[in-house]
Amino acid sequence: SGGTPAADGSFKDLEYWKSGRQNQLPNRTRGWVADLQAHPDKKLLVDCRAALAHRLVSRYIAVGVGSVEWRSLVEIALPAAGGRSPVSLGSIGVLIPRLVAFGEDQFLRCCAALEAEF
Repeated sequence: SGGTPAADGSFKDLEYWKSGRQNQLPNRTRGWVADLQAHPDKKLLVDCRAALAHRLVSRYIAVGVGSVEWRSLVEIALPAAGGRSPVSLGSIGVLIPRLVAFGEDQFLRCCAALEAEF
């Protein structure tokens, strides 16, 4: 980030670079952080992380009638207020590849921004 490292050796996470602090960053890095903060997959990733960390993952098993075949679909779901049904974020089989690709893409974008400025 071009800033002074913390005395305890810790790193600044994305929450540190909310809009008020983004102005401390060089132009390309600031642009990457702003784009990342606004990206819908970042919110999805944060929601999935919270659901997994707080054990809100539901497991649904579908059985084909008259068939010995079955499949298991694990979904990540957020609890809903007022006793309503949980809000599904989707199947882990879809979410994991999507969010890994998102992370890889963002890593490359971050590297490009830092390389251009430092």
